[in-house]
Amino acid sequence: MSDKRTYEYSGLSSYSYQSILPGGYDPRSITQRTFKVAFPDGTIISPIYIDFHNYMTLPKPRHYKTFFVMRDQRDIVISWYFSARYSHPSTGRLTQVRDLLNEISINEGILYSIGFLHDFGLFAALRSWIEAPRNDSDILLLRYEDITASDNFEIFKQLFSYCNIPMPDKMLSQLLDDYNFERLSGRRRGDRFAYYRKGIPGEWRKYFDESIKERFKNLTDDLVLCLGYEPNPHW
Repeated sequence: MSDKRTYEYSGLSSYSYQSILPGGYDPRSITQRTFKVAFPDGTIISPIYIDFHNYMTLPKPRHYKTFFVMRDQRDIVISWYFSARYSHPSTGRLTQVRDLLNEISINEGILYSIGFLHDFGLFAALRSWIEAPRNDSDILLLRYEDITASDNFEIFKQLFSYCNIPMPDKMLSQLLDDYNFERLSGRRRGDRFAYYRKGIPGEWRKYFDESIKERFKNLTDDLVLCLGYEPNPHW
């Protein structure tokens, strides 16, 4: 969304509000993030991690479009664990978290990560967006697994059309190719030590033993079922 070709066809520049905050991050939990002042006009606000309730109170222009990206929460846990331990820039509490994760086992670290993300409001925020399109017709829900797939042209075509960005198919295809994971990172997916880690969908299965499953289910209840990531309540 911040690429100059997107700007050429939309006239919208990319804006990340956290970059202007002290330390470059928002210390509030996701469910506590409110904004009283509108973001700059003519911008694409990305990313903004917020629950649906607080999103509804966000000052918006007369005409706007919103898209929200869902992801399998189990993969989020694994991705966050490896990112926090190895590759994410050290901001806020992350330095202390990284020190802790490097002192304990992977199993213990994943258990800790589930609790951390729960307290941070991530799971509650995901749940809050499930029915969002029914309450606001200017919201499009997408899946992380679809937008990062190798055949993601159609989903991005849908997204750009929804956002009224009339980029020609040929240019959109080139744009996606330029941001292809292997081209961007110089390697295949799954390197846990790298910044561009790009976790593989379903990777959680390698790490979720019974103790982790129990901890996850206790804190998220039926969330994976509600979001459509699991048809079986006894997964």
